[in-house]
This record gives sequence, C-alpha cells and structure tokens, in this order.
Amino acid sequence: MPWSTPAHVKELKAAMVAEGINTQLVLGDGQKGQIPHVLDYQNDTAFMAAFEAVGLHYPCDAAALKGEGPGLRAAGKMVWSSEDLWTEAE
Repeated sequence: MPWSTPAHVKELKAAMVAEGINTQLVLGDGQKGQIPHVLDYQNDTAFMAAFEAVGLHYPCDAAALKGEGPGLRAAGKMVWSSEDLWTEAE
C-alpha cells in the first residue's frame, strides 16, 4: 500500500506517540521498481523524523532504488527488504 502523503505520515506518527506506541515506521513496501520518493520532501524535517526506513520488495535489485539509495542513506534512512530472494543463480 502506498504510504500516502507527508501529512498522513506525520499524523500517524503523532498518534502513535500520543498512545504510547513505541515503534518505527517503514514507508514504501512497493513492488519492484516502485520506490517511494521520500527525498522529494527531505526539507520537511517533521516528515523525515516520522519514519526510519523505506521498504522495498526487491532492494537487492539496484534498479529498484532508482538512484536514490545514496540520498536515503545520507538522510539517515535505511532501505529495508520487505520481500526478497536470491536470483543470481537463475
């Protein structure tokens, strides 16, 4: 499911904190080749603070990062594998 909007992410994180839910948000979980463009909003400090990582189904496929891997790491965000497999032998 797409992560929606920066406003939604910030509201969700604020609601979690208000309820005492101590967990991290991972945005994305898109299919292969669908990285959520969180870096479009990197000047929104509240948005960037609201999540810890970007999830992708196949981050081991460098093309899935659409060149945003270094920018995500520079912003302090992890790239998580939400579903992956080893395909080199195929």
